[in-house]
Amino acid sequence: MHMVDTFLLILLMFLFIGFAAAGSGRAFRWYSILTVATILVGAVLSGMQIPRIDSHLPTPGLGVYERLNIYSMLLWVAVFAMSLHRTRGGSARGVAEQAHPADSTP
Repeated sequence: MHMVDTFLLILLMFLFIGFAAAGSGRAFRWYSILTVATILVGAVLSGMQIPRIDSHLPTPGLGVYERLNIYSMLLWVAVFAMSLHRTRGGSARGVAEQAHPADSTP
């Protein structure tokens, strides 16, 4: 079940990355492509361990491959958040004031 959940997580993450990359600049698009490639490598390496998991055999390296996936995804989310932060004025208060200028107080 864990492998099915991981597969679904990767598919959803590819959708997030694809939509964000399509609406971003060239550098972020390349970073997104490299992130997808890293996730695919980790997924293939993890997938190669499935027969060993089913047979209850040792799975050397599986934890490393899974961490490669999750840390790549988390790093991408952090970089995406920083890129949004930078393009939207640099502070949460600035974003709120831009969204609702009449509601902001000096």
